[in-house]
Amino acid sequence: MNENMRFFLGLFGGFLVLSLLWVAAVWLQGGRYTVSSQWVADVYEIKKEASNKASDGGRIIIVGGSSALFGVDSKMLEEHFGVKSINGGVNAGLMLPYVLLKSREIVQKGDIVLAPFEYSFYNYDGVAGAQMIDQIWARDLSFFWELGVKEKFYMLFMTEVKRIYDGFLAKGGEKIMIGPYGYANVDEDGNQIKTSKSDAVQWKNDMEATLKELPRRYGDSGVNKAAVEWIENYAEYLREKGAKLILLPPAMMEHEFYKSDEKERDFYNGLRDKIGVKFLGNPYEFMYERDMMFNTDYHLTDEARVVHTKKLEGLLESDREFMGWVAVQKGKREIAALRSQ
Repeated sequence: MNENMRFFLGLFGGFLVLSLLWVAAVWLQGGRYTVSSQWVADVYEIKKEASNKASDGGRIIIVGGSSALFGVDSKMLEEHFGVKSINGGVNAGLMLPYVLLKSREIVQKGDIVLAPFEYSFYNYDGVAGAQMIDQIWARDLSFFWELGVKEKFYMLFMTEVKRIYDGFLAKGGEKIMIGPYGYANVDEDGNQIKTSKSDAVQWKNDMEATLKELPRRYGDSGVNKAAVEWIENYAEYLREKGAKLILLPPAMMEHEFYKSDEKERDFYNGLRDKIGVKFLGNPYEFMYERDMMFNTDYHLTDEARVVHTKKLEGLLESDREFMGWVAVQKGKREIAALRSQ
């Protein structure tokens, strides 16, 4: 064996050993509760408790990021349709795969899942972000095995050194009770609270920072194949479970760019045709003025949440399949009530 061959074999061997050591370090810190993953875990705990209290299925489950958390009032939906409703929205930073996988803990046979996904979900390209990585390593290690090859690679090799360090020294476990997010600001049905216009004043700096990031450019990336696969596979999972999925537009702050830019227009107008799942509504009809937002362009105030939820009620009432499902659920409850007498 010549010198060059030995050199390259040594180089490859060293790289392999370092890679294995890195993977071992990443994996061994898995399952340790980091503080950074705490508030999300706290909020999901509420969602799970709400689901367990109404565990007979036939419910409306809202699944999505914080646009759903801040934007949809499940109590209003429950009162309007006469069907138990739970807001399962948490945070879009967790990304599409985690949100879908985690929702399986609360969705049951007979449920209908309403998914007002943030538009970034449709851009999802298989690249795991920092919060998704943090949450899976800390709280849901089993999800790793349900990810695609590209996602697994990013989970293993794009985890930051600091995140590994934080994992080994994890000090999570205590509920986070301060700030605009978390356990203290979510009601028993999973809805965000304490978000009136007057409450928004103390978070005005957050809103100003968001405004500097606008407009968001979803049209440049478009609807990604990876996102379509995740959503369609999730819809199939629900069908096999005896549940249904309906996609809805999220509540988002309007911006002239979203109407004037050709790629943006194509993106919003083409959503319903690019995914093999029912998509109700026109995204432009669910974009709102600046004074209706709480602290980001996806978070509505209490007052605006009422407006948005009423619009969703009207949209759902126009869908025969949904209203047929509602009629079936009411009928089941009436029969159960008669039998119990």
